[in-house]
Amino acid sequence: MPLKPIPVVDLFAGPGGLSEGFSRLKDVSGNWAFDVRVSIEKDQNASETLKLRAFFRSFQGKVPDCYYDYLRGKITKEELVANGLVKEEWRRAEHEAHRATLGVSIHSPWERGRLAR
Repeated sequence: MPLKPIPVVDLFAGPGGLSEGFSRLKDVSGNWAFDVRVSIEKDQNASETLKLRAFFRSFQGKVPDCYYDYLRGKITKEELVANGLVKEEWRRAEHEAHRATLGVSIHSPWERGRLAR
């Protein structure tokens, strides 16, 4: 019976080097040893990189051409996300990678007021 992958939460993730390392490791049976569940970073550029890397990893080596078209600037991010062939993978990447400042919750009335200033 294969072992379940160990879930990983990457806080202060930067552009995602730790997640990249965990996501590449397989156990002795060839199964993925870790499962990156959440990556959180407050920097806008780094969090966008996290999302793009999560998106890339979701294809497990069979990356569609539209990904490379986006990287080369041939299509916009909006065109990439709208592509029906990759919509589900992009949704999963957005679920994994988040831009946030730890300790700040936009759900509390106090924080909403403080952030609006």
